[in-house]
Amino acid sequence: MRILAVIDTIQVSGPARQLIAIIPTLQKRGVSVRVACFHRQGRPPSPFVDLLQSTGIDHVVINEHRRFDVMAAWRLAHHAIAWDVDLVQTHGYKPSAIAFLMKALRRRPPWIAFFHGATTENLKVRLFHWLDQLLMRFSSLMVVMSAAHKAAAPPGVPSAILYNAVLQPPHAEAFERRRRFSEHVPARYCVIGRLSSEKGVDVFLEACHIMRRQGIAFNADIVGDGPDRALLERQAAEAGLSGLVRFIGHVQDPEPYFLANDVLVIPSRSEGLPNVLLEGLRSGMPVVATPVGAIPEVLTSSQAGVLVPVGDAPALAGAMLACATEAYMADGVADRLSITRTFSLDARASRLAQLYDEVLAREPRRPR
Repeated sequence: MRILAVIDTIQVSGPARQLIAIIPTLQKRGVSVRVACFHRQGRPPSPFVDLLQSTGIDHVVINEHRRFDVMAAWRLAHHAIAWDVDLVQTHGYKPSAIAFLMKALRRRPPWIAFFHGATTENLKVRLFHWLDQLLMRFSSLMVVMSAAHKAAAPPGVPSAILYNAVLQPPHAEAFERRRRFSEHVPARYCVIGRLSSEKGVDVFLEACHIMRRQGIAFNADIVGDGPDRALLERQAAEAGLSGLVRFIGHVQDPEPYFLANDVLVIPSRSEGLPNVLLEGLRSGMPVVATPVGAIPEVLTSSQAGVLVPVGDAPALAGAMLACATEAYMADGVADRLSITRTFSLDARASRLAQLYDEVLAREPRRPR
């Protein structure tokens, strides 16, 4: 089976990490995956392409001569035909647009469209997400990250849930440290992700402000960057949090922050299945999160993490305090470890291979 996975990303994003990680596991099941990505003329190579090269992942770079290069669709279609692919899967609005054009040109194999959730930072981005979801209606299968997204899928469009995976084995040393947690030192909280409105970092800062007013000692790291960073830094300064909350910025490897902090906070207004949730659990961290996307499907144990209503800063502050106790930290270790084993790469690869088979059964392979 030959799969052409088309993704448009500059950074090594969550979907990009999931894609790269699953390819070797799929290969063991007889599935060959080639990654197709894009490079616009005059721009430096992206870190994602560098990672593909360093890991030896089979890939092709489709050159674009301008922002909306319609010929890129033709070049990708030509490559799909030359490689004789059985199925195309897309990640993002541009790959969806190209897959749709390939269909219009009658030059496409079956198409699986991945929906990873949407961001809301400006009108242009919202327009692109709207276009992506519109075009997905013409795919053979829409793959979503949660039951909530599946329920919201357009009527008549086949859809299926595929959960993200924990990409590395559980961190044994970190789990042991959680068992020995002492609540006599200031608790350390962290938020890790894009600084844009859907991530709810402003609500986290409100919760920190509540804790500060109550005289509670704590420290917090905000790891990531995005369009709302300046606004959030101003909010923190006005709330008197400058000495308590650090803005770290974008980091290539966030693992040191999972290991250095005690409680992971995900105050999002919308999500798919955030990689940071799985990575935090892999490090034995209790999680305080909102019940959006697939988060409640992962945090099925109240000992693993606490769910609070979206936008409720007092509830968020209370849950953060409850999680930073010796009893809660230690008692939930077994449940957090169990979750990391449930959401494994093997489980994700097995489910994805099943979806490939189902689509190809509905739309038979072309003879080679």
